[in-house]
Amino acid sequence: MKAILVLGTRNEVERSALEKALAKLKGNAAFSHCEIFSVDTDSGVRRQPVTYTIGAQGAYVRASAALDTHRDKANDDVEVYGIGVQNCVDMLPWADDGEVIQDVVTIFRSDDIGTTLRTMSVELPPKLLEYYTSDKRTTEHEEPTIAEQLSVRSGGKDEFDYLSGGVVNREQLLTDTFAVALAQLAAKPMAKKRAQVAAEAA
Repeated sequence: MKAILVLGTRNEVERSALEKALAKLKGNAAFSHCEIFSVDTDSGVRRQPVTYTIGAQGAYVRASAALDTHRDKANDDVEVYGIGVQNCVDMLPWADDGEVIQDVVTIFRSDDIGTTLRTMSVELPPKLLEYYTSDKRTTEHEEPTIAEQLSVRSGGKDEFDYLSGGVVNREQLLTDTFAVALAQLAAKPMAKKRAQVAAEAA
């Protein structure tokens, strides 16, 4: 069976992570023959979402929009997956410096069955989040993201690489999250097949 994977961004790191995730899944029949497309999507949330809930909303919107661009290609021999990624900050109120940054990944299949997972998170430096939770925020098109700020501080490293002291980077975390999400989603029965089984059992 052929799989068409539509990534709701043209970000090169996210595309590379998806390609490496598919290499991990080479033994999975659902992904034995794949084609990847990258499309521009609007998350519907601010450039720097604060809280997991808003980050998940952005990933959901991106995945849905990505799927819709190629949904008509789905048939008995072709499955289409829409993939959305949204970087976000979450707050842990029980910790002294309880702000962490993470990516949220949502993937939908052409039958609208989906899954949402998040990457491992890393703790942010103290007070870095203050601006994003204050009344001083500019419009979403003007404000820098935390990843952009940290890239300047670190001389071009991604936020996960910089904050983990080089232990992990964003591509590595996304690769594993993509691979797990796709494997779990492919294992779920198609909605039409589940309806057929339910009808036969009735």
